[in-house]
Amino acid sequence: MSINFWLWILQVLCAVIFLATGAMKLVLDREALAGRFEWTKALPEFVIRGIGALETLGGLGIVLPELTRILPSLTPLAALGLTATMVGATATNIRTAHYSALTLSVPLIFICGLIAWGRFVLAPA
Repeated sequence: MSINFWLWILQVLCAVIFLATGAMKLVLDREALAGRFEWTKALPEFVIRGIGALETLGGLGIVLPELTRILPSLTPLAALGLTATMVGATATNIRTAHYSALTLSVPLIFICGLIAWGRFVLAPA
């Protein structure tokens, strides 16, 4: 199987994760979010909604440009943006001592970084 196949698998996985978590941060109220994400208690609501918007847009951007073949060069940029978002999430989790959340944020840094590298270097559109 080609590298393109494996990159698509990772892209769809990331899209599902980021669309789900981003949508939750956009639509759930603060109390419901605090029950699911402990770190949300430490941030203002507008920051949480902004993170939700970034994750939702990144989840769309990591698959739609290549899928539609409209500006496919945006896919690695979306992956870089999600990498930066997850670096921020990791820093927040460390700062607020929510170490269990690192089990998702740290691997996503590497997966999104791999997608960006793969789409920039290994299998560009």
